[in-house]
Amino acid sequence: SIPTVLGKRCSKEDRLQRLKENGGTPGCEEAVLKGLRWIKANQSPDGSFGNGNVAMTGLALLAYFGHCETPRSDEFGDSCQRAIVFLVNHGMKNDGRLANNYTANSWCYEHGIATYALGEAYTFCKDLKVEIPNLREVTEKAGQFIIDNQHENGGWAYAYSLATKGAHTDLSIVGWQI
Repeated sequence: SIPTVLGKRCSKEDRLQRLKENGGTPGCEEAVLKGLRWIKANQSPDGSFGNGNVAMTGLALLAYFGHCETPRSDEFGDSCQRAIVFLVNHGMKNDGRLANNYTANSWCYEHGIATYALGEAYTFCKDLKVEIPNLREVTEKAGQFIIDNQHENGGWAYAYSLATKGAHTDLSIVGWQI
């Protein structure tokens, strides 16, 4: 039940073969599962991770998705879905913006991480026919916000500052926006 485009990365056999080819062992797979179980055990009741932290919730989702855990997964499905819903609800309250503190210079990292996670969530949920209200709307708004706030030099500035021509753009911010 995994989207075709993601199928290869989601095949346990393929994952173990790639691990072996790159020097890994089956123990690596077990270590990843232990990590995912720790993430699940430390989820907040509202679906977030890090007590409402948008970026930590996005990173937890990306860890799930990297192992092809989705809202349909037996072991991690509920945790995954609750995290998606947390980010969607946060985005709905903030017109697609995804961060905890919009006055901090670093909120562009949070927004980029959460938008990336929602993009993956939307791909999985669409192909798996998992309905999460407002997922598409928030994902599109969050992505459009990134596009609209790209600096004229091609990068992104701290706090998405476009106010000055000389705003400092940074590759670490750029990486999360892309």
